[in-house]
Amino acid sequence: MSQLTLLVVAVLFVGPSSLFFGVDRVHAAQAASTGDTCAELEHAAAAAKTPVERAHAHLNLARCRLVNECAAPLSAELCWTAKPDSTLKEIVTNGKMDLKVAKAAIEALPESTDDSIRGQLADRYDMLSSFAALFGALADFDDKTESSRSSLIDACVGVSTYLDDPNPGIAVSAKLWQGVAYRRAGRPDRTLQLLWPAIGEPAANRVDFFVRVERCRSLAYSGQFVAALSLAIKLDELVDECLKNESDDAIKRAEESLRWVRVVIYRRWAEHLRVEGKKERATSADAEAAKLLGEVKYPPAIDRWLRLEQAIVGLPDWTIESAATSKKASDEP
Repeated sequence: MSQLTLLVVAVLFVGPSSLFFGVDRVHAAQAASTGDTCAELEHAAAAAKTPVERAHAHLNLARCRLVNECAAPLSAELCWTAKPDSTLKEIVTNGKMDLKVAKAAIEALPESTDDSIRGQLADRYDMLSSFAALFGALADFDDKTESSRSSLIDACVGVSTYLDDPNPGIAVSAKLWQGVAYRRAGRPDRTLQLLWPAIGEPAANRVDFFVRVERCRSLAYSGQFVAALSLAIKLDELVDECLKNESDDAIKRAEESLRWVRVVIYRRWAEHLRVEGKKERATSADAEAAKLLGEVKYPPAIDRWLRLEQAIVGLPDWTIESAATSKKASDEP
């Protein structure tokens, strides 16, 4: 398949032709799974009494909102044919409120609180706050204003701290969302610098898969259509390896997503060719896009794309060390 599709790319690049060799693989789309509601953590946060309990409970609640509940609306940022999801703002706002409570509880910890506990709580707060700021900037983004673009780029600063995090899940999550932010802010060139190389050892999770797809998108948005198509084809060959721990349905959805990626690239390329006055080649690109699209109406609905289950991956279970490590005074409200 890849050799044939690459031949199509070469034909379009060098000039018009009546021959097209795109191969279409159609798989049934499955409904996206929903994340946890975080309701149980809300009850735990409401019942927390001591500062350490309040900090721990509200950090876990904020984590649930940012990791699980944000996954669905943030998936819209990764689906090339979807509009931003307005529910993101409310979820992030709730997460920030939980972080505010957690911060107050951390500041209220008695001086006798064990340093390891204090450090754990502070580190978790800092990490979640950085992602919350970026997710909030994406939720508020307005591409018509320069101030909004600046705010979005500024929000990348906090997350950049985690690009080299020893936890590979946090690092790849930071890379994805910073790359998305740069692209949304009109700087796909910076996304390309950040998301390099696109082909390497897969981390076998959806966030890592979308890091590679996001690089493909930024290539297309930068006018590098041949490179974008070539990368999409290569990623299609690597889907099983990129998502080796996922279900067959998820792998099929990823393959379908890469199909829609190529549709969008061809359509954008056709627009570019028409602007350049190369109408015959533009018609050829449109025809290839239509062949890949098949009977599916454009644009493909978001539920035809692979969706995230977690917006930040690889976080370990968060527990507080035994109360014995904190002195009795830490139980004071």
